[in-house]
Order: sequence, then structure tokens, then C-alpha cells
Amino acid sequence: MSKKSAWKRFHTSVGFQYDYPDALALSDDEAAAAAADVARQIRARKSGTEGAQDWVLLALKLPESLQQVLLDQLDRGNLMTGIGQSGWPTDASIVANMRDRFDGDGRVFPAEVTWTVVNDPRQWREDVSQTVAGQEHMLMA
Repeated sequence: MSKKSAWKRFHTSVGFQYDYPDALALSDDEAAAAAADVARQIRARKSGTEGAQDWVLLALKLPESLQQVLLDQLDRGNLMTGIGQSGWPTDASIVANMRDRFDGDGRVFPAEVTWTVVNDPRQWREDVSQTVAGQEHMLMA
């Protein structure tokens, strides 16, 4: 991969936001390679997260079905461009942003998640969400 990005960490009022700043500047092949690396890092840390404070820990805190969707998207080459806690849409929500759309038409998502097409140019195009114990978590594209 010709461009190497590092995750940048920002403090929010309720936690942290991690951004992959050059994600949109990557070619499709570079983004797919970076997505594969992100998926590898998440899978490698499924155990041993004690004391960790980083973007991988946030990904591992996603509900299991939403985490499955995230890993599936990464395996398809859809790079995660950010993940964090901002207090939206609910207090303890974890929201991840994806580089590309989910290819949802004709796709089957786990029953526990909801796929919504938003297509609001001021907001985002679509999301996949899961609510557990009153907390909504989301992947946005």
C-alpha cells in the first residue's frame, strides 16, 4: 500500500473518536488492503482486551451481530473510516463510519440488525444498527 495512515484519537464529551484520516484518498485497492488489515487487527484482539483503550476495543464492544456485519464489510474491502462514542444516537452508542455503501440490496443481514437507507446529502447514505439494552449502535455509510 503506497499510503500509510495511522488512526487519530480525539476526546469527545462521553468517550473517544478514532479517525482514519486518509481513508477517502486511498485507491480502491489500497482501501481493500487497509480494510483487510483492520479486520485482521480486530480478529487478533478478540481476547486480551483488558486495559486497552483504542479503536479495536470499541469495535469489539459492538454487539455481536453488528460486529459480524462490520467484519463482513471489511472482508469485502469496505474500509472503516472512523469509530467512536459521541453520545449519539443514545448515551453509550458506538458508531462506526464506513468508506463505501453496504451493498445492501439483495444482502441478508443478521436478524438482530436493521438496515436503513437514509440518502440525506446533509447526513449519511445508509446505516446498519443494532439496539441492545436500550443502547443503539450503528455502522454508517
